[in-house]
Amino acid sequence: MYLSDVKSGVDFERYVMDLLLHSRMCVEDTKRSHDYGADLVVRYNFMKYCVQCKWSRNPVGVRAIQEVLGSLVIYNAHRGVVVTNSVFTAEARRLAIMNNVILFDGPGSSPYVSDDSEMGLDYYLLDRLQV
Repeated sequence: MYLSDVKSGVDFERYVMDLLLHSRMCVEDTKRSHDYGADLVVRYNFMKYCVQCKWSRNPVGVRAIQEVLGSLVIYNAHRGVVVTNSVFTAEARRLAIMNNVILFDGPGSSPYVSDDSEMGLDYYLLDRLQV
């Protein structure tokens, strides 16, 4: 699946999951509803990450950060990650910084920009998740 094939939030979640699986990360898909704020749970380098995927036409606000923060306790994870095709509001970025949440946005950012393929996100995530 390519980013250009994504037409819904479920497609976007599958897209992100495929990228992470392609990178040989251990990825678990959570329930479609009542997921406690995490769409994916990723285990990598002895760490556990809760990943919230937001497919949106509008800027993503603090609610996405709050959701992933809430999931950390439920899934006993170390850090939260929010991935979107859109951008984050200033308030969302501020809350993420204060809570050590990793953010990946779409337009103009390296995760989605690649001349030869659309697999830039997995390498970007790998680089950031090793921190």
